[in-house]
Amino acid sequence: MDAHTSASRTATRLLVAAVVFAGLLSACAAFEEIGPTGLADLAPGDCFNFTGPATAEFDHVNQSPCLPSHDAEVLGKVAFEEEEYPGSAWLNGVLANKCNRVVETYFADRFGGPQEGLMLSWIVPTEASWDEGFHAAICFAAAERGQLRGSVK
Repeated sequence: MDAHTSASRTATRLLVAAVVFAGLLSACAAFEEIGPTGLADLAPGDCFNFTGPATAEFDHVNQSPCLPSHDAEVLGKVAFEEEEYPGSAWLNGVLANKCNRVVETYFADRFGGPQEGLMLSWIVPTEASWDEGFHAAICFAAAERGQLRGSVK
């Protein structure tokens, strides 16, 4: 083997190693949490982790890729036309029915509907976020136990 062939093979190996390394880095990046995201910026199919206890009031979540384990997946939003904040009790009272319709729409193309082991819930806007113009609730799916892995769809 001459010096030119040896150098060419070494360069090829280095290029292949660089491509593999770049692929590994991008795969690792796909597992990283995206970070704090306001509720108004969430869309159906977005996955997220809660920023505190799920029973607490909050106006943002930590958006996450769906592939690693995560707390929940957005199924859709329910918009409200009321100008004054109606209160969380009123919002919670109407959301069970409205989020059920969101579930039907989200899983309309999936035979049999959502998979077993999921629970439906929602996030109501806080009075502060309502006053800032966010008049919608987020309907989401979460695992009955533990976390979700991958999309629920």
